Amino acid sequence: MKVSKLKIIIASLAIIASLAVLSLYILAWSKFVSPVIANIKISRIVNRLITAESLYQRSGGNNVLLRAYVNDFFKAGRLSLESGHYDNAIKFYTFGLQIDCWRPDKIFELGLAYEKRGMYKEAYERFNQSLSLNPSPVVYLKTKLHLWLIRDKVKGFKPLIEEEMLAPGKLKAKIIYILAFGVDDAEMLNDLRVLLQDVYKIKFVFLEELKEPAGGFDAGRNQYFVMPLFSDMRDRYENIFSSPDTQAILIVTSYDITDEGLNFLFGKSDAQTGFGIISYHRFLLDNPDRETLFTRIYTQALSTSGFLLGMPRCSSSGCARSYPHSLEEFKRKSHVLCNECKHNLSIFLEKIKNVPETDVPAADMARLENVKSRYGIK
Repeated sequence: MKVSKLKIIIASLAIIASLAVLSLYILAWSKFVSPVIANIKISRIVNRLITAESLYQRSGGNNVLLRAYVNDFFKAGRLSLESGHYDNAIKFYTFGLQIDCWRPDKIFELGLAYEKRGMYKEAYERFNQSLSLNPSPVVYLKTKLHLWLIRDKVKGFKPLIEEEMLAPGKLKAKIIYILAFGVDDAEMLNDLRVLLQDVYKIKFVFLEELKEPAGGFDAGRNQYFVMPLFSDMRDRYENIFSSPDTQAILIVTSYDITDEGLNFLFGKSDAQTGFGIISYHRFLLDNPDRETLFTRIYTQALSTSGFLLGMPRCSSSGCARSYPHSLEEFKRKSHVLCNECKHNLSIFLEKIKNVPETDVPAADMARLENVKSRYGIK
């Protein structure tokens, strides 16, 4: 009997010792071995990341060209997260999500990096964003767990995607002016104006239509080159930019436009001059009906206006601001902003939170409902 008890005690001690060794092994793995392996794995994709960075810089910040590298950015983010380099993880995940934002699993992992970094409000924001995209059951449960774990850190905080960016019927008193150039449909422009106001929560106001010739026209190509055009327009409208209320000027034109090294453009913006332009010349090539034409113009206006607010380029499939290489690709776009673009819009509105608010005119409110119904826009 005594021998049996002794054996039990010895066996119990052996199990406890084994568990202790296992715990030390797991601790050592997570603290020392795992980061080393993660760093080795990161080094294997460094060349692809260097190629992607070079491509990005040569293209003037065109992240559309980086679609083939998106998983490399996500891998680098995950490996940085595993190795404890949380700032790098945040950088890699954020850039990857600017290329493909319809990834609730990666949004969760970005939230996890923020949580590890002690940036709990940012983590809370991303966790809720992940949930809004109907993640897999595993990601859903993990996200819910981490929201529970940080609940005391974010008490009273409301994620931007759950709250109204502004009170209903209100706009920030920042202005994007709309300048019509070769457009003879005032009703269409007014419909466009009220929809853009509704999405971006700032004022869109008409300038008098431009009827005289503008700079940048190439008679041989029968196209306007946008940068010389912007330079000419900046000289003409310098007084507009003297007001602190001015955000930018958006040109809407029926003329074909292009830029150096390109065949054509649907739209373009330039932060230095404060101008953006959209052309619906090529939207007319397949003889669309009025509703289809308007939806295309609105979709392009969403994209270009976003740039004028400082929102980065988006290439997420289906987003109104994704980059199309042809009219056929353009037709496949939706006319709504993706979650990443909505998040970037909320950042812009947070930056101008001290700008006074103004009421949406009653006529615009009435027109907005009519336009949404007529074109099936949510």
